[in-house]
Formats: sequence, structure tokens, C-alpha cells
Amino acid sequence: IQGLEGRITPAFSNGATLVTYRLAIASTAEFTALNGGVTKTAETIDTAVEQLNLIFGRELSINFVLVPNNNS
Repeated sequence: IQGLEGRITPAFSNGATLVTYRLAIASTAEFTALNGGVTKTAETIDTAVEQLNLIFGRELSINFVLVPNNNS
């Protein structure tokens, strides 16, 4: 949200402390095939987590971070 002096100020609905959770997501072979392979599926999951962060960050002061290297 744009502040009075042109600065960006947080707009948390539920507190000013942002809590971060580590998140690991698994997908099925069917979901991977539907998305066109492992790389595209990872991009789809990244996009979904970014969208979750927009909503949960603003409304609940929660941020999700994907656990790295969990695709093996």
C-alpha cells in the first residue's frame, strides 16, 4: 500500500509480525505429465506458492518458502 510520503508500508490484517513456514509439495506422475514435465511442474508449484504468499501474507502475516532440492 502506498504510504503518505510515497513509501511502501505493510498492510497486514492480522499483526505486524510476518511468520515464515517451510513448505514441501509433492506431485503425482499424472500432475507432472499434465503440466508437461518436471520443470514446468516446478514452475507451476512456484507460481501457486507465490499466489498463496500474496493472500496469506496480507491477510494472516504468513509467508511460505519452498524447501529446496526436494524433487528427488
